[in-house]
Amino acid sequence: KHTLATLLGHERAKRLPVIFASLSLIILFLYCANHEVIGLGLIGCVAAYAYLSRRIIPALHSKGPQINLALKYTAQYNLFYALYFMLCVSLGSL
Repeated sequence: KHTLATLLGHERAKRLPVIFASLSLIILFLYCANHEVIGLGLIGCVAAYAYLSRRIIPALHSKGPQINLALKYTAQYNLFYALYFMLCVSLGSL
């Protein structure tokens, strides 16, 4: 197996979704701050942080097949993040 999770190890691989989601929040906030829609950026960051802390992080601490919930929640986060970022870009370019 040559997957990223195998190369990083189990504990480091469990931190990866949180790291990537946190970086996406920083990008969202910086974009909104530069395009004068800072209110949308703050709302999005607070909502995403709540989702991270209530769904993704607890699912990452589970064992066995239950850890697949973390993948599901991370995919949902990515979908909602993409849609919200698209909204911010649309409103920021007005």
